[in-house]
Amino acid sequence: MRKTLLLALFLFCTLRAYSQIVGADTRQIKVKAEKTYTSGQAVLFNYECFPSAASTDALIGLTYYNVEKWGYYGNLMVSVGGLSGKAEYVIDRYNSNRFYMSEQKYKTAGFVIRGGGIIKVTDSVMPYCGLGFRSWKRNWILGNGKLATEEGKYQKDFNLEAGCILQFGSVACSLGLVGYINDTFKEMVYPNIKIGIGYAF
Repeated sequence: MRKTLLLALFLFCTLRAYSQIVGADTRQIKVKAEKTYTSGQAVLFNYECFPSAASTDALIGLTYYNVEKWGYYGNLMVSVGGLSGKAEYVIDRYNSNRFYMSEQKYKTAGFVIRGGGIIKVTDSVMPYCGLGFRSWKRNWILGNGKLATEEGKYQKDFNLEAGCILQFGSVACSLGLVGYINDTFKEMVYPNIKIGIGYAF
């Protein structure tokens, strides 16, 4: 009988000590909460231009984006330069030596459509990157006052875009650079600057 009591007392003390150790270990474990991101959408009004031709070679348009941790955006831009009058000459863009073409005197017409991905670094900072397609036609105003059309037709081109969206409450703004395959990368000219401001909901 005495042995049974001693054995029961020993088991009781052992189990109690074990439970205290397990309880102590449990209290020391910290579970890291997984970061959550709020879903956001916005519509932005955009303006894009070549730095030295803000009025003659500009684009305006709209961007829509939807993002949680990752997201997407779509953008449509149209030219505001326009084509002024009917061209009398056709210029080969790679052989235009017989024409005097002022760098500031041209008008461009066309549209750009593009889209890409967004990543949310914080609830306010969202870098983005995308690809686009451009269809465009350009008239140059020559030294004699007459017009010449570059290539004589609408041209096709692709572009790359990268930038960052900043969102503060219901206000969203963006700043980015756009590089066109034929202009920026083949002819090594500066990329276009694209800015935007809009409403987040």
